[in-house]
Amino acid sequence: MGFESFNLQLRGGPATATEAAGVISRIAGVSRDECAIKMPGSHYYLLRDVRHAIEIEMREKPVSISLRFTLCHPSSVDNQLLDLARTLMRSLGMSAIICDDVAPEHAGDYSLERFDDLAGAVRHTIGIRRGEWRATFGDEELGATTAEAHRHFILPQCQPAIAKVG
Repeated sequence: MGFESFNLQLRGGPATATEAAGVISRIAGVSRDECAIKMPGSHYYLLRDVRHAIEIEMREKPVSISLRFTLCHPSSVDNQLLDLARTLMRSLGMSAIICDDVAPEHAGDYSLERFDDLAGAVRHTIGIRRGEWRATFGDEELGATTAEAHRHFILPQCQPAIAKVG
């Protein structure tokens, strides 16, 4: 996980990779992510609307699903992520873990029965991380994928300054 994104992982449950891929593909707004850097044994999807882009990686063995969005998103993405996580957890019998530095009380797996606790921990952690992002890159919001955020925010800060001659 990079400093530019928030990642929630779903795992466990009885679903096969084929079943998980089927559930993901049937979610409105989801398409195959043809721009993702492919790793063997993983399938990539993108849930995109006018304001948001949530990247989804489904790994086959063991079956797990990574849900990621960039921290430059408007805060409305938080609810979209949680709605997606709840749908997948319910459909596939999975639990969730926050893949980030979290407060000790927010560490560990969350079952669907503890979804409200998960939502609170997710919102808390995203708030901290979004604050760090904005302190570094400013308040501009953009519903960008990781690659898009890298091009738009990170690369321009890495370009060497060109001294004026004359």
